[in-house]
Amino acid sequence: MQPSTFIDDETALTWVSNQFPYKEHHLIREYPWSRIFELRDGTSRNYLKLVPLKQPQVLKTNSVLSSNFQPVIPETMAISEELGLQLLRHHGGIELDSSPSESQKSKLLSTYAKIQAEALKKPDILSSIPSLELENLLTKFIEFFKPSTQDAATGDSVQADFFLGSEESEEYYEVLLARKDLLSKFLQDATLLPPTLNHCDLRTENAAESRDGSSVIYDWDDALIGPAGLSLQAFFKGCFNTTKYIDADLEQIKDEKILQEMQLLQDYIKELDSQGYASSEVLHKALPASACAGAMQALLNYANFPMQDDLYIFDVNDYFVRRLDDLLNLCDYLACSSRDNALRFAQDYRERGILFRAVYIYRQYLETHPNDTVFRKKLAITLNKSGKWEEAIECFHTIIKHNPNDAATYNELGVTLMKNKRPEEAIVQFELALSNYPDYSKAQSNLDKATELLEMKDQARRPNKLPPVWVSPEERKSGGISSEKVDLASSLFNQYGALQVENAFDVNMLQSIKALILEKYHAYFAPKEYDDCLRLGDKRHMVTLDIEGPINSPDLYDNPVISAIAKQVLGDDYILGAVNIGVSLPGAKNQSIHKDYPPLFDESDEFRDNTPCFAIGVLIPLVQHSHTVGTTLVIKESQGISPKAAETLPGQAPFLDIGSCLMIDYRVGHQGLANRSKDVVRPLLTLIFHRSWFRDVVNYRKQPPIKISDEIFNTAPERLKELISWAKSEAIINPLKLED
Repeated sequence: MQPSTFIDDETALTWVSNQFPYKEHHLIREYPWSRIFELRDGTSRNYLKLVPLKQPQVLKTNSVLSSNFQPVIPETMAISEELGLQLLRHHGGIELDSSPSESQKSKLLSTYAKIQAEALKKPDILSSIPSLELENLLTKFIEFFKPSTQDAATGDSVQADFFLGSEESEEYYEVLLARKDLLSKFLQDATLLPPTLNHCDLRTENAAESRDGSSVIYDWDDALIGPAGLSLQAFFKGCFNTTKYIDADLEQIKDEKILQEMQLLQDYIKELDSQGYASSEVLHKALPASACAGAMQALLNYANFPMQDDLYIFDVNDYFVRRLDDLLNLCDYLACSSRDNALRFAQDYRERGILFRAVYIYRQYLETHPNDTVFRKKLAITLNKSGKWEEAIECFHTIIKHNPNDAATYNELGVTLMKNKRPEEAIVQFELALSNYPDYSKAQSNLDKATELLEMKDQARRPNKLPPVWVSPEERKSGGISSEKVDLASSLFNQYGALQVENAFDVNMLQSIKALILEKYHAYFAPKEYDDCLRLGDKRHMVTLDIEGPINSPDLYDNPVISAIAKQVLGDDYILGAVNIGVSLPGAKNQSIHKDYPPLFDESDEFRDNTPCFAIGVLIPLVQHSHTVGTTLVIKESQGISPKAAETLPGQAPFLDIGSCLMIDYRVGHQGLANRSKDVVRPLLTLIFHRSWFRDVVNYRKQPPIKISDEIFNTAPERLKELISWAKSEAIINPLKLED
């Protein structure tokens, strides 16, 4: 916080003691807009308020109100505009804080309404307190969210991005700008009310109950002259709540808390009516708009406080997000009063990727127009995109019930079922679409996709097969598989612990990698112990590879198919943990069934075998696997059992073609099968991907998991740096010089 904003405490306290001596003081509140000391002299209490030196108007406002509305507004004993100081007499009551009774809240609103009605009759008050510029408010408010063009630290005011950050602030700016006409029309209703005094931060935390039971209202620093209702957004925690409470039918509401809030608002309206401020009819129409204006002004007030306290900025950020979401809730509610507006603003949200708000508009409109098929279909499609499969499916069934010949809806329902990993049901819907429209090419294409997904599920269930992922030449060329296939593949991996991915890699790239390995690493193709290699069993060892040449290929370390699955299983921030080859020499015997890593929580029975996947081994053959050369046997669904228990389950030993691979959960039992050839070395290229927080401290005691020269690392693509920079920063990378 900038200390120069206020006069220093010593000067402030000296000013008080020279006029009103006291025995002790305590700082009880500290905000960027005020500092408050409690002053005690025996049993008496007073308050010293410090306000920013650049805001003397706050002192004038408090002084005027204190002289006109005592004892409802506490007495101002003295002020110093030059020093930014105000001395207030204690109100003598008990603060309401945040949990008052309904009776206390009702009394507070009634008292406030009487002040507003009385202020209307006092021209001196109306002229001496700042007025809300309603005609310019909306434009000023939207412009507030434009990104800053100057350093906020050097100015007296800031833009909203000071609290929200530039990206989030700009997004709000664009969304609000698109709704400017809607809000402008709504705010016009506020002009129906005559300007009067508004507290603008009316909350029970700014009120007390005096000894005789009457209400006391203090902290009028944000007071403005404007239409009654500017404070309702603070009292009812949002302008949207205020609007709902006025619009809703009391007899239709069952929630007791909402009923109480609605009744409080109705009592406030009746009091203003009875005091002659405005008729109930006008108040019902205008107060929601006034509350909306108050919400905008409340956020604009923060432009005056470019403070450097990080905690303060964090708190204000949270306040901004809550209040802006409330304002957008109001916009969405208003949009639903017009079919064109509802369609337009829901589509705007969809294009921006703010799907939950589009869903709200569609749902809200359908509550009063349940037979609008266009809205229901758009709702279903948006729910589909949001991952709310069951709700989307229900919507599509409702549409089909009213129009059983709607081929497009059958197709959309099928797509939703596919995304929900239910291809068998999706096939039925695509066939129904084609029965209504035989030339429907999109439905036919989706039927082919669903049939492939069903084959994936069926093969995964067979005891001697692994869950498959087939990558067609077209998919390799286009850069990946469909989202439906990724979703199902990830689900099958989590269930079975392994995938057999066919045609994942470019064969020419793998042949180049094989040639590099045979040339550079042939010294490791001997049946002996190596100081820099982990022994994996009989005539087997693991060699860490330098990331260079064809190994330094995005199609290898960031393969679109493997990466898409890894992200879903390990999270978006997964890393590349190791690049190596497992060398199986001629004559190597079967490995024992093992897992690549012990349980993370071996001391806990609950979590020993019940953790999510934390690492994936991608096993890529460089020679054709066969009964002679051998392969890797995997025991699917063995994640949660011991290697000994895994031996009782059937194993799967696929003979992979070059270009295919196995993806194996680190927790799954497996074994390298014997190399029965006489002269063929079986190098198995292996990439290890794992969660960003995991480090393999078991398998890399003799060698680094990642090897890359500084020159290659410094010129590497950003994606590779993201994947392996952990090793660089932790000094794990340690290139070893190999002798020929």
